[in-house]
Amino acid sequence: MRRKFHEILSTWKNHPLRMPLIVRGARQVGKTYIIESFGKEEFDHCLTINFEESPKFQTCFKDLDPVAILNQIGLISQQRVIPGKSLLFFDEVQQCPRALQSLRYFKEKLPALHVIAAGSLLEFALKDDEFSFPVGRIQFARLYPLSFEEFLLAGGYDDLVEALASYDFEKPPPLAIHEHLLSQLQDYFLTGGMPAAVLSYLTTRAFLDVKRVQQSLWSAFESDFGKYATQTQHQHLKKVFEALPRLLGDHIKYSRISPDIPNPAREMKHAIELLKLAGLLHPIYATSGGSLPLTVGLRESIFKWLCLDIGLVQCSMDVDPQHPGTMLGPLAEQFVGQQIFASSDPLLETHLFFWSREQGTAEVDYLFPHKGVVYPVEVKTGKSGKLKSLHLFMKEKKVATGIKISPEPLSQEGGILSIPLYLTSHLPRLIDSWTDQFVGM
Repeated sequence: MRRKFHEILSTWKNHPLRMPLIVRGARQVGKTYIIESFGKEEFDHCLTINFEESPKFQTCFKDLDPVAILNQIGLISQQRVIPGKSLLFFDEVQQCPRALQSLRYFKEKLPALHVIAAGSLLEFALKDDEFSFPVGRIQFARLYPLSFEEFLLAGGYDDLVEALASYDFEKPPPLAIHEHLLSQLQDYFLTGGMPAAVLSYLTTRAFLDVKRVQQSLWSAFESDFGKYATQTQHQHLKKVFEALPRLLGDHIKYSRISPDIPNPAREMKHAIELLKLAGLLHPIYATSGGSLPLTVGLRESIFKWLCLDIGLVQCSMDVDPQHPGTMLGPLAEQFVGQQIFASSDPLLETHLFFWSREQGTAEVDYLFPHKGVVYPVEVKTGKSGKLKSLHLFMKEKKVATGIKISPEPLSQEGGILSIPLYLTSHLPRLIDSWTDQFVGM
């Protein structure tokens, strides 16, 4: 599967100030596959050290000198690592904290060698109080599940993806293409972006097979709880995990997750933080602000959440693939948030916010910063609705442009940009197009 993340890796490879790279992301989003594919395509040689499969390599890091490390790795693996020609990949690196610590010395003493590290539960090692990275010695990048466009590319729709990049308000998609994209979007809602589920879909086109893969992934995530939580925490994690799809799109109240726990705020808050570190959920915090930084006006006690992947959400909801209702309510919000993450800069940390007015009940689903302006984004699943909160935000914050994302065709009217769901990842380009073509006239 072709991933846009490959371009990030290529840029990293050729950067004159390159540092060892740590690739972050939840389990099973494709980190190992894309790194090894990149290594085979762009280097003479790629050596993968998987510390979970081959713990014997851990002893190579008693001395943190890169030359000594490479000598020992070479003797054990019978493979020679050559700076400038080889990619050295530390997989499941959380199993060997000394290997993580060694990365700074590869930068300082052997900068010509390309080194990448990744791991399925890496965030917990990075969060350890006893562990720290020196600033300016390590670079981070984050990988998410496949975006809708990557899903199309995997299915061979290269021309369609190319066409998506050409549409704007002067040249919207023809009606036939619009309807075709909505049909593809329904398939993506059910399949999601987890590589194993996408592969199953492409192989059999049977959503029952896809669902079986998704259930296996869901169970694997739950089986990981014991690796980063105590037995008591395990129970709380399970309750939050089970509540993920049920509370999608709602304000999260700890008592709704598990009303039978004496102190739900303390216990559930910690469980949510653990699942966030595992990459299984992303909190969306409320803010009353309307300009950057959005942390001014942050209302941290009010938040929603997104799941890792929309396909996993549908699977956990036990949706019938024959009658999915795939674009209803919170699922559309999940899709939009997931696409914003997937199309964000992998080298920067991305946070999502929604607008919640301090007085009253007005809310806007997302706030989208672009070139210093914060644009309000409402997600709709039909033609009904008057966008009252969107207009209120625009009036109070003196923003000339608002955005509605829905299954409706690409259009604009009265400062409201109506953007079809399948063009979510093109928000920056479409905002620029609107500004250049109409606002600047």
